[in-house]
Amino acid sequence: MSQTALKTLIEIFPDVEPTVVQSLLDCGEIKRYPEKVRLCQNGEIEDVFYILLEGQVDIYRYVEGEPELVDYLPRGSCFGEIALILDVPRTGDVVTSEPVEVLEISRSRFNDLAEKTPEILKTVTRLVLERMLRQEERRLLQLVKYQKQRTLTQQIFVSYSHKDDLFVRKLTRHLKEHRFNIWVDVFNIRAGKSWARQIGEALDQSHIMLLILSPDSLNSENVEDEWNYYLDKKKMLVPIVYRKCDIPYRLFKLQHIDFAELSYGSALTQLIANLNVIYANQNS
Repeated sequence: MSQTALKTLIEIFPDVEPTVVQSLLDCGEIKRYPEKVRLCQNGEIEDVFYILLEGQVDIYRYVEGEPELVDYLPRGSCFGEIALILDVPRTGDVVTSEPVEVLEISRSRFNDLAEKTPEILKTVTRLVLERMLRQEERRLLQLVKYQKQRTLTQQIFVSYSHKDDLFVRKLTRHLKEHRFNIWVDVFNIRAGKSWARQIGEALDQSHIMLLILSPDSLNSENVEDEWNYYLDKKKMLVPIVYRKCDIPYRLFKLQHIDFAELSYGSALTQLIANLNVIYANQNS
């Protein structure tokens, strides 16, 4: 495990001497956590710096007292850097979205190492501060844009096969919990009006399409008509791979969210973060 962790740390800190990276590894403690564990808590003064060796974590910020999912960090990311230097409260929650492996370095052990190897204090402090500033600026800009510019009138159309109905209902419920305005026929088609006309109106009124990809949806003429219409109109389309399938050429070049490969929680986090960025960019 230590060799794998050392290799990961060298990838994270490529400009640092391997002996210094080994010292950093030695002063920390490798731990594993299951999903849904809060590693950092907003408002708490803590003294641990984390390096994510495996897995993914979610970042939450508080807006008007309510937690907002604003980002995710993949393998190779660092968080909690400021805890090595200052006694200041955490600025958000960090929660595991899947099982993770982290290297935890406490301030006391880092200070002991810095006394023996002064070079590491200068090198690591500079690296973690640069990383912290880049990440913090990106997340704060994203959060500000998201809160100022996203409105519930910006509708998201879900195109899918009814054979994938259970997945779509689950996904829709979770997106609505994050205040996205979702249009899906099973909930929004009104009785007494033309089904085709309501679908057409929803397609035109929506800003984004979530296309649920599966063997069944790719065999559906209605679904094909919907996503081709969106591409022809040059509107935003986000492919979501629910079940493994051969992605058509017109869709292949689009960045997709892979629920078939990732855990549901990790894929959902990526989807929410991407939708937030799309909303911000559309209104900037």
